[in-house]
Amino acid sequence: MATFDYIIPYEDWDCIRTSRWSLTGVKTKTGSLNVDSRGFLWFSAATVGDTMTVTVYKDAGAAGSVALGTGDVSGIDDAPVEVTLAEANSSGITGTVWIEETDEDVTTVPLFVTAILDKDIELEYNQAGGSHMANKNATSGYADYCAAATKHVLLKASHLYKDELGGYGAAEMRYAESATRKYPDYRVIAQPEQLQEAALYWAMSRIFAALDETKAATGSMYGAKAERYAEMYESAISSWSLALNLDPDTDEDADTTGSASVVRPERV
Repeated sequence: MATFDYIIPYEDWDCIRTSRWSLTGVKTKTGSLNVDSRGFLWFSAATVGDTMTVTVYKDAGAAGSVALGTGDVSGIDDAPVEVTLAEANSSGITGTVWIEETDEDVTTVPLFVTAILDKDIELEYNQAGGSHMANKNATSGYADYCAAATKHVLLKASHLYKDELGGYGAAEMRYAESATRKYPDYRVIAQPEQLQEAALYWAMSRIFAALDETKAATGSMYGAKAERYAEMYESAISSWSLALNLDPDTDEDADTTGSASVVRPERV
């Protein structure tokens, strides 16, 4: 089952700071989504006494929860607090989140969970002349590819926009067990939907590459498509001009754009 652990919580750090979000059971499959149609969830956090309750919702109106959990925050000044999230309303979503700091309750904070959904892959796959929906899990759809592609483009963004995001990201350091690690601050990416095209092409290259390995009789055709989508991915990355909100705690408007083609190193 896919684990989505490169999630952007668009929270105000003056109110709360969370880290190391990790969600399993996320369904990206058309017709059975447990995220919204753009790949978002929302969360609230409320504290009574020393107990914080974190609730995750499928929509911004908080009409129905998909996961929830509680944690004792009495010692949060000394160490971050892990909250285990159990599924709600038979959503299938479980996970964990760490509370690093908290000053006040928050409601309906957006969580960018996945850059692409099955519907994006299905449309592109059909346009690419696919004869069947390959490598698709009957329950979770293309969730494995969606999770991997989202992680990939966020790590790529943290390298290309290291100055704006406050530092490089690395898979092995993303969830350091310390309240002092705040960066890279992915909240600076004001419109994460801008990552969709690159994530989609990266996923498609992996799907066709997997087919090339499993369909030996027609391997060259799938291999050619895998290479083509790898090239399209590189082109999408080089044309990035992301909207960036350099101070996400004080306003919601993008301050600037960053062009990947300017900072991207060229191979010689």
